[in-house]
Amino acid sequence: CNGVLIGKQRVIKGNNFVLPTLDGYHTVWYYDNAALTDDMGNSLYAWDFDSNGYKLYGVKTTCIEYTITYELNGGQDVSSNPSTYTVESEEIVLAAPERAGYTFIGWTGTDLTAPTLTVVIPAGSIGDREYSAQWIANEYTITFNANGGELEEDTLTVTYDAEYVLPEPSRTEYTFAGWYLGEDAVEGGVWQRAENVTLTAQWTAN
Repeated sequence: CNGVLIGKQRVIKGNNFVLPTLDGYHTVWYYDNAALTDDMGNSLYAWDFDSNGYKLYGVKTTCIEYTITYELNGGQDVSSNPSTYTVESEEIVLAAPERAGYTFIGWTGTDLTAPTLTVVIPAGSIGDREYSAQWIANEYTITFNANGGELEEDTLTVTYDAEYVLPEPSRTEYTFAGWYLGEDAVEGGVWQRAENVTLTAQWTAN
């Protein structure tokens, strides 16, 4: 193949056959200038020669294009990460994706046994690949300004996308009217602010 003897193979007359290909390349095999296979080494027709010792020559045509599939699990696509590559591609280093409220802890997938932050596809690699982004939810701190009231704890740690409950302060001769971030009322539920915040208590005089 491409001028290099790569071995021998026995075929059966009247049967179809598959001949080896050069890793990463489409390869067509010829005998006496007639193509015997398609570009993946599959026979175009059954073997119909009668004796042993035929020498075939293979010609690599184009590189096989392999697919890289990404499962971002809620993250944002990274345009610098390629979706395809070939055996002739230069070394590929996967860029880390981003996701609001989360820290990227690595890729899992092809040839990886654990989440890996730096994934390198060496030059000369072959085969389709799949990678999945792994994340850990960030924690944030809520600081409370009781605004004249009383509160047992003045901070609360919350986790992004997790449920949380806000405490209720007390103040003599006032009714608690809620926690506010600026002019926006904030209630318990699922935390989806990717930041630390300070909430201020609002009161209504009795």
